[in-house]
Amino acid sequence: MSFPLGNSAFAPRFFSNTYIGFGLFLQDFENADEQKLTGPITGLPIYASLDYKLFQFVYLNLGATLLEETTAGGRQELLVRPFIGLSAKVNLSVQFER
Repeated sequence: MSFPLGNSAFAPRFFSNTYIGFGLFLQDFENADEQKLTGPITGLPIYASLDYKLFQFVYLNLGATLLEETTAGGRQELLVRPFIGLSAKVNLSVQFER
């Protein structure tokens, strides 16, 4: 999910093209030792990002992912991993008319 930082009618161009996004990955990750990395709350990795609209539907993403790793001793460690990426977003809207 993404939410804009500003309305294009009132905010400067930078803020109207910037979004705060969050969500979860649909699959777990693996580290270099092929150990499973899950997420802390839902059991899936969670992310938060700051997205900037480059083109009509292409965004630059800067953010972090929360992961949970179970160590050999059975202890769970919380990991935060930053990321940079590009994404394509499609706006889905539902309109109800009388």
